[in-house]
Amino acid sequence: MKKLLSVFLSICLLCSCTSTPDKPNEEFTSFCDQIFIETMESDYTTMHQMLENPEDFHIDLSKVEVSLGDFITDNDKEIKENLNTLHSFDYDSLDHTQKSIYLELEKEWNLELNLNKEEILYNTNVLSSMNGIHEQLITFFSEYTLRNEQDVKNLIVLIKDVPRYFDEMIAYIKKQADMDLLMYDTKSVLNSIQEIIDSREDSSVTSHLMNEIDSLSIDSKEDYKSKVEQVLQNDFFPSYQRLLDTLIQYEDQVIPMTGLYYIKNGKEYYKYIVEQATGTTKSIETIQKELENALDETLKDYLKLSDYETSLTTSFTTVEEILSFLNENYKKDFPEVGQMNYEIKALDDDQSTDGVVAYFIIPAIDNSSPYQIRYNKRDYGKDIEDIEMYTTLAHEGIMGHMYQAQYNLENLDTSIQYLFNSSGLSEGYATYAQLYALKYLDKDTKACKLENELNFYLTALLDLSIHYDGLTLEELNEQYNMDMSSFYNQIAENPGVFLSYYYGYLQVKQLKDSFKGSDLQFHTQLLQYGNVYFDVLSKMFKKS
Repeated sequence: MKKLLSVFLSICLLCSCTSTPDKPNEEFTSFCDQIFIETMESDYTTMHQMLENPEDFHIDLSKVEVSLGDFITDNDKEIKENLNTLHSFDYDSLDHTQKSIYLELEKEWNLELNLNKEEILYNTNVLSSMNGIHEQLITFFSEYTLRNEQDVKNLIVLIKDVPRYFDEMIAYIKKQADMDLLMYDTKSVLNSIQEIIDSREDSSVTSHLMNEIDSLSIDSKEDYKSKVEQVLQNDFFPSYQRLLDTLIQYEDQVIPMTGLYYIKNGKEYYKYIVEQATGTTKSIETIQKELENALDETLKDYLKLSDYETSLTTSFTTVEEILSFLNENYKKDFPEVGQMNYEIKALDDDQSTDGVVAYFIIPAIDNSSPYQIRYNKRDYGKDIEDIEMYTTLAHEGIMGHMYQAQYNLENLDTSIQYLFNSSGLSEGYATYAQLYALKYLDKDTKACKLENELNFYLTALLDLSIHYDGLTLEELNEQYNMDMSSFYNQIAENPGVFLSYYYGYLQVKQLKDSFKGSDLQFHTQLLQYGNVYFDVLSKMFKKS
């Protein structure tokens, strides 16, 4: 699968008691800039998403191959070379921000080397319900931005590259089947792919790309639209049919849904997944203990309540009202940022997924267009007053992902920091923001907050129990005295995903509990390094 930078941090072995230089190390700055340039030049789709004007960042477009990239990337040699160069720098010669970048890069590259190990290379479920590539590609093209005529030409090349990319994915799936590692929700995946094929005449991908071409000030729009339509019909949708045919052929080789505990090398793989998801090098046993303690304390607080308001609602009638309200209130407790221009749009039905209320589209770092938020009007549009809609828009919008994107735009020092995307911090912070937003409502929200936290900690613990301890569906059903198969399967096919949100949330709380200062001061420190590993963040907090 494509390796995008997801950065993490390890404990630095160098002495931390020396003084920190006031000025940045210029050679280290040049090294980071070069890493950013090489990353952009080696991955067209990442470059297109992150940069509106790549030439302004010294990107040589003649070196950029327009493609979807390799499904499996063999880049160990390059990573080791980069680590050697990184370690050639004297850590104590770096300024405060550079030290965080050094630690971040070190951990990210080491983790990528571990995830590239041959013995665990085929343990990833590429057809998962939350991160399946068959769904991701639909989202990718149905949100694809066209900025000029060259983008349209490149789009055609990208779509024509889909068959090659799917061939590599199919080869990966066949290898998993041969190794007895092919595990996914067959009914859900086959139905999803069939729906994509059936929608080829009125697909959200087609309508979006036609609208994007129409929005450009270029000649020959109709000719380009015809060419895009042609490659969609000849290359894009037939690739899904070929994938479906393959999955049907190998359906009897799909193993029952289970935790990684029961998969060959699954526990080793899961340790790296947990590290990737949580942004910490803590042991799984330590994480379990922290979650158990948090669950116990939260339950005690919940049982002390004399009144439980179980059907909490708001008075908002539109999603725009909610975001406007949050924009008016966040400045009391969070660093103020400039005007956030945004568009919030309802998803088309073929993009809507039950359980997904909304999402934020990550913008380019030189973004000049409004931020984009999508919400599931089909399944949740009639429940604008429901508290879940309010907290979800706080998570995706203000003070969550959209607000953080604006903060990063105004405060991050270097381009390479935008490559850092520790999901433990990004999702943990946004989850923290969604519950923090409850304080702005003129209601007693304590029970609501505690109920959410109980669900967070319990779900995170079950993720660890299923994948690390080997908890079976039968044991889970017995614990709850009911059919838990739907919940079990969701965790089983998406290892670590919920940890990013829920253990990430707990780590934000832990940092806050140990912080001496106002909420405004805490949030400023929390955000100032970008989406880094919690281990890095903890180290930086102590030195600020």
